[in-house]
Amino acid sequence: MPLAPILNELVSNAVRFGSRANGGALVDVGLTASGGMAVLVVKDHGPGFTPDLTSRKRASGLGLVRTLVRRLGGTLHIDGSRGTRCTVVFSDRSLAAGADLRARSAGP
Repeated sequence: MPLAPILNELVSNAVRFGSRANGGALVDVGLTASGGMAVLVVKDHGPGFTPDLTSRKRASGLGLVRTLVRRLGGTLHIDGSRGTRCTVVFSDRSLAAGADLRARSAGP
């Protein structure tokens, strides 16, 4: 299930690039589900940035996130105007499918 590496990459980026002038980093993380959809939000309070949405580099952290979000059948939106806010929206059935796989692989 790609949600864990997505979260890891987004939080790592937020800590690395979203530091404040004093060197500290504040990162907000939320995951909600409603109406069959799940929304993951990772927001930092740093300087923000303008993402290169045309780049398809898989080696970059955001390239990896884009690839994994596509595997979930979801969408990624990045707002870098006041800090950076990354929002991933996907079907909450993707979460259930991952839980089913983990339960079966654990076995009796």
